[in-house]
Amino acid sequence: MNETTRILIVEDASIDIGFAMHEIRKTIPHCELQRVETQSTFMNAVEEFKPDLILSGYQMPHFSGMEALKLARDHTPQTPLIIYTDSLNEDVIVECIKAGAYDCVNRNNIRRLESAVTHALEEKKSAANTQHITGHKLAERSLRESEEKFRSIIEQSNDGIILIDEQGIIIEWNKAATHITSIPREKALGAPFWEIQYQMLTPKRRESLSLEEYKEVFTQMFQTKKRNIWKRLWKSSL
Repeated sequence: MNETTRILIVEDASIDIGFAMHEIRKTIPHCELQRVETQSTFMNAVEEFKPDLILSGYQMPHFSGMEALKLARDHTPQTPLIIYTDSLNEDVIVECIKAGAYDCVNRNNIRRLESAVTHALEEKKSAANTQHITGHKLAERSLRESEEKFRSIIEQSNDGIILIDEQGIIIEWNKAATHITSIPREKALGAPFWEIQYQMLTPKRRESLSLEEYKEVFTQMFQTKKRNIWKRLWKSSL
């Protein structure tokens, strides 16, 4: 399915618009065009029509291409704007490009509009892809830094810190936990928590409560989230 490209045309001369539309539709068959000729209608179109590209005349009775360019730079800087003008003066072209126009096309060479439009849309798409990739990489780096900071806090803590997943499997066991329990980290990681804690019960307590019974109580605690059950288990192991 082809996506529709939205192009905003800022112009008051119907003949010039006809030429411009003809050249645009040769290049982009699936496009939606909207014309405006005043500042107010331009701003409405920027906010509601959300163009992928703006094509503006240079001189108009009620509005100008340079005014449109300034507003576009302020309100939709990611949208390329192409100006076409009657002037063959290089100073006008330089003025437009310096002000931020993607390109400046002379009305006497309106067919060059085809390549200007194509290149502008391609560069916009490429910039959007690059921004997406960059944003994704920044998010990954931020997550990695947060994980490293979190791990550093756990390792430096004087309190025994144990993390378990939703199945009750140990996924983190810091140095303090090893010091307190005398159970090595490599033995604890990946083991069911109830097995490790069962080893810490007193012999007398293990005589009255089998591993399977201990697992059942632990599982019940996990399913019902009744912390008082967990507190009883923890106290009984001390």
